Amino acid sequence: MPSSTSSSDGAWRMAGTVLGWAARKLGFAAATLALAVLLGEVFMHLFMLPTMRYDPDPELHTVYRPSQRAITWQGNYSIPTPPFTINSDGNRGAETDWTRPVILVLGNSEVFGPGLRDHETWCHVLQTRLDAAGAAPGFEVVNGGHGGYGPYHHAVYFERILSRHPVHTAIVQVTTGDRIFHRPAGPAASGGLYAFIRDNLYFVRYLVNKAKAQKASLRRALVPLWSRERPDTSDPEFLAAAEGMWAEHEGNWRRIVEAGAGRGVRVVFLVINPLRRKGDTLLYERLAAWARERENVHALELGPPAYGLGDVPDERLEAVYRERLTLGFDLHANPERHRLVAEAVYAFLKGL
Repeated sequence: MPSSTSSSDGAWRMAGTVLGWAARKLGFAAATLALAVLLGEVFMHLFMLPTMRYDPDPELHTVYRPSQRAITWQGNYSIPTPPFTINSDGNRGAETDWTRPVILVLGNSEVFGPGLRDHETWCHVLQTRLDAAGAAPGFEVVNGGHGGYGPYHHAVYFERILSRHPVHTAIVQVTTGDRIFHRPAGPAASGGLYAFIRDNLYFVRYLVNKAKAQKASLRRALVPLWSRERPDTSDPEFLAAAEGMWAEHEGNWRRIVEAGAGRGVRVVFLVINPLRRKGDTLLYERLAAWARERENVHALELGPPAYGLGDVPDERLEAVYRERLTLGFDLHANPERHRLVAEAVYAFLKGL
């Protein structure tokens, strides 16, 4: 009959065998993962441009890092965009000739144009249109669009540009879609491991951002249907959103007007409203009231007719808009929508 000591020794040997097997498997898995990450880094460094790089900013949280050629990702961080250019001023496109009369365009990512090539953004199309028409004086259109920027950011950025360069006209995009962009608490994190990963490890940064993009979808998928949070449909016309925006940002829009008046800059508020939302029209009406009182202020609302959607009934408007004028895999505007905006803005400026 075996002793208790021999039984105990056998158990320890078995445990050691299992732990050794697990350690070998984990070591193999870790080595495989490290090799996969290394190969991913090599591939992305050799065959892909880096993802957009940002610099921290004390007032704006982040700004585009000047002088870069980069991409970003769309479609839930699954599809790389065409390459885009950030010039030495931190704006999209070629270098700016500040000796020419400048039309500075301020807005969010819809102005910047993710998913489009540099020449497809409406700022570039407007530039081409002005050049072809031989407009005098020869204007220079500056794409100052920045993803995540709202009215507060536009005011700060406008004042910075004015402190460095003369501006002839400022076009300021206005939309209730900017209601989620508030004044930041401070600059983005910088330095240390975060900055090293952000600037040097393209594949690791991609994996981290991909995981963040999937987080909301995974969380929602794991929640039972009966307990999922329902979308808020209490403000279908965005009237409450517009009132909230006006309360928060009226001062920022006035700040832009006053800064422009002090430098003789013509300010055009461009209200984007392809879906005929009453909230966006409300913002337009209030800004148009300013335009009637101030010589340097103008307002333009681009409703469905500007996008070729004037005859589309309300119940089909959003579906038709998405089909015709967005990228499809992403809700950002496609080249056709940018072309239509450029044509409408050109016609408006020509009539001033």
